[in-house]
Amino acid sequence: MGYNGRKELTDQDVADGRDPDRKGEHQWDKFVGVYLLDCELASNANSFLNRWNHRVHIWLKYYISERLAGNGQRPTTKVYLITFMTSAFWHGFYPFYYVAFSYALLNSFFAKDCYSMWILFRPIPKQIRTACCIFVTQFSVNYALVL
Repeated sequence: MGYNGRKELTDQDVADGRDPDRKGEHQWDKFVGVYLLDCELASNANSFLNRWNHRVHIWLKYYISERLAGNGQRPTTKVYLITFMTSAFWHGFYPFYYVAFSYALLNSFFAKDCYSMWILFRPIPKQIRTACCIFVTQFSVNYALVL
């Protein structure tokens, strides 16, 4: 069920001498649930949430968040709150789910605020900046799981 056809050849592949009539490699990524490496190396909370339970994230984005926000509108805090609480409701009627998803919502807002202050962190070398972002993201996600 996860077979997604063959990858189309790019112009660069043809320029490198590959036969344009022959298709590319087989893809088995149609039903990917979690992108583990992307989750482990996420540099912010939003990247982590986008890659963790990826198909559910896409469903929530298109069928809950964008429908509540309207055409061409950015989601508001109320829309995000309804989306996260819908996800918590879908998981069950246990209070911890509501606490965990509320924490994920706050973590998402915190990540957006930090991203808006990006100019303050520009003097720090990129490798150190990325490593610190990965550490903070993993720490906050693991802290949410311990709650």
